[in-house]
Order: sequence, then structure tokens, then C-alpha cells
Amino acid sequence: MGEDKYAGDYRVVKHIDPATGKEERRLVYTGEYFSLNLAPKEKARRCLLLAGCAALGICGFLIAGLIQSAAARTLLVSMPHMFTMISLFFILVSAVRILRLKERFTRKERDKALHRGRNACRVQTLLSAVALLGDLFLVVTGRGSEVEGLALLGYALVRLAGALALLVLGDVSAPLADVGPCGGDGCMRRTDAAQAGALFRGRTETPIRAFLQGHMGRAWQSEDGCCAQIVTGDFCCFAGDARAAGARELAAHMPADHPSDSLLMLPHEGEWDACIADVWGGRAQRIRRYRLDADALRVDRLPPAVAPAGYRLAPLDGRLYRAARSQAWSRDFVSLFDDEEDFRARGLGVAALCGDELVAAASSYFIYDGGIEIQVQTRNDHQRRGLARCCSAALMEQCLRRGLEPHWDAANEASLRLALCLGYREAGAYDALEVAMADAKSGKSEH
Repeated sequence: MGEDKYAGDYRVVKHIDPATGKEERRLVYTGEYFSLNLAPKEKARRCLLLAGCAALGICGFLIAGLIQSAAARTLLVSMPHMFTMISLFFILVSAVRILRLKERFTRKERDKALHRGRNACRVQTLLSAVALLGDLFLVVTGRGSEVEGLALLGYALVRLAGALALLVLGDVSAPLADVGPCGGDGCMRRTDAAQAGALFRGRTETPIRAFLQGHMGRAWQSEDGCCAQIVTGDFCCFAGDARAAGARELAAHMPADHPSDSLLMLPHEGEWDACIADVWGGRAQRIRRYRLDADALRVDRLPPAVAPAGYRLAPLDGRLYRAARSQAWSRDFVSLFDDEEDFRARGLGVAALCGDELVAAASSYFIYDGGIEIQVQTRNDHQRRGLARCCSAALMEQCLRRGLEPHWDAANEASLRLALCLGYREAGAYDALEVAMADAKSGKSEH
């Protein structure tokens, strides 16, 4: 099979040089990246351990020369130690690769640097055990002096312990990033709010505020620091120079563990819009969204939060939280919170029940200082019965009484009409690019 098993990790993409405008085609990596699950000091310590074991392998030949019987030396010590040099070679290569790669491994690099190294460690342990038995035999039968025998025995014990310790090498984390088609050269890294904040300074979009204020979301930045990306839930925001070397890789980036089947990319400006559209091509669908102004909202002006006949409202907690989490249509009500306890501590939600069954809800999709982003959804077989309206009104009332902003960003005209009925004011339309995950079917919510 050979290299063919890695063929699916690469693809040919079109790249336009921003400086010259010349179009060219590049073979770029689009698979998963992996990272060693070790702190830098621990990583260095283990690599030194590898080098130490290699040095011990060389010492083995010198110590074996102390044995007086040539036949015994060859059979019991020299041969096992000689074969361990083969596995030591692969272990040492593994250490060199780890030091060179430092942060990120492609799937092929991971296999070579970690899997081969770990398999070599298993062989090393087995051969060291054989050599240890030979050393024990020589000590028991009295071949060579007592000092020489004890030296051999001590050496073998140290080497066996080292080989066993090497078996822990190869701790690999879950994929750090599942990168889409890109024209960059691997120039992207995870970043924190302090670093991303410099590029997103002055931006007020709620997904950006949620991350920069330390509530939810993640961010990536180009190696040169010229551009960055924030992903909060299904929202993906960009900042910085869209013509920078790492911009295309950021535009192509979709986290491997992204829970939804699509990512909503908010370009903010024309150059990012063009970059995203060029990178994703037909997989990027342009959609019109609507901003709403919540300044005019008042508790006494909200429509009554009364459920239609046959339904009742209830807090989205306990059993209803677990019900929402377990179903695809309702998962986004709580998906960005760590668990039930986290949602109860930081989130808000109002559910509509038919009997004891969850059929609609409005909740805090994500949170930021002084506000929430509203998520509202009704199950298909219970739509057009006013459930989204009464759930939203009840949630908005809770927010206003607590001094929280119930932020609403309408995904379509139906969501816009509902928001206007609830007292919001339209603040303008904008375009976003919805990028579907590969082989995924998009399932859009009301908001």
C-alpha cells in the first residue's frame, strides 16, 4: 500500500499570488494535524532518554568484550545487543523527527515519528530482556570475574528500564485541526484572546466578544501575526490582512471537532470575502443575514409569553437539557456549554413542551459580557403554531429583568419577521458565506 494511504490527505488547489496576480496550482496538505501531548520540558526529557539508550547500546559492545568465553559472549550478549542497534536506530530517528517537527505532525509524519518509534521501543524492550537473561546466566555460571558480571548485570537492568520507559513515547493528542483546502504552507497556530485581541480591536460582533472576554470560542493566527480567525459555535470571524501569506490557510480552516455540518464565515470586509470565496469555491454558499437592534426592548412592551393550547413552557434544565443535547435538531440550544452544570450556571433557556416532549425552545447559544446570543428552534412537526414567539418572549423577559442584552442575528427573513414582532429594530442586512462540511447536509435553524 505504501504512500497511497496518504494520498487522500492532499489535494491540488488553485493559488493566485497576491503580488503578481499569477495563477498556479499547488499540492497542499488538507488532512488532520496532530501534536505531541507533552509539555516542552517533558518532551525534551524523553528525547534525552532516547539518546541515552542509544549511548547505552554502544556501551553494550564494550562491556561484552569483558567476557572471557568468546562463544558465550557472542551467543548470550553480543548478538542480542547487536540486534538492539536496529531498533535503536529507529528510536533515534524518531527523536530527531520529534525535535525537528516541534508543534505539528501531518498524519504521515505522525506515523513515522511516533508509531515507528513506539514499535521500535517494543522490539528494544524484548531484545533487552533477552540480553538481561544472558547476563544473568553469565553471572550465575561464573564466566568472567564477579565485578565484570555485576557490571554487565547493572548495565542490562538500566537498559531494560530505559526501553520500558520509552514505551510511553508516542502520546498523541486528538487532532488539533482539520484543515480544508489551502494555499498556505502550514503557517497557522492556535492563539489566545490577548494575541487575537490586537487584530480584532474595535470589533463588536458578539462571537468575537464571547471569545475575547474569555467565555467561549477558539482562535487561530497566522505565524507572521498578520491575520487571525475566531470560531465561536457556527460563527467564524476574520481580522487582519487578507493578502498576507497565512490568510488563505485561515480562510480554509475548519476545526476537526466542529460539531455542526457547516460553518458560517463572516468576512467583515471585501478582501476576506473574496479570499473565502476563492478558497472554498462551490462549497461556500452566499446567504443574506440581518442585524437587529435591541435598544428599544422593554419588558412591558414584549408580547405575552403564553404557550398555545396543548403546550406549556418550562425552564430548559435537568431532563430537558439532556433531551436537547441528545437530539440533532435541538443540540445547538446547549452545545457550546461544557455540561449541564455549566449551562445551569451560565446559560438561559425556555422550552415548549407537548405533553412531556421537547418540541421548541429559545436559549443562550453563547454568552458574552452583559448579554447572550439567542438561539430559537421549533421541531418540524410543530412549526407555525407560535411556539418560537412565546419561547423567545419568555427568554427575552428573563434577560431584560437580569440586565442582559438578548442579542438577535436573523439567519433569514422568517427570523427577521419574528424579531420585529418581538420589538427589535432592523439594523441592516449583510452577506455571509456558509461553508458545508464535506459530504454533509446543511440543516438550518430558524435563527
